[in-house]
Amino acid sequence: TQETRYVRKLLEECQGCK
Repeated sequence: TQETRYVRKLLEECQGCK
């Protein structure tokens, strides 16, 4: 499913939001 891709994208973006 594309859920993993969605979560991965959020995690990658969150790495810079910290």
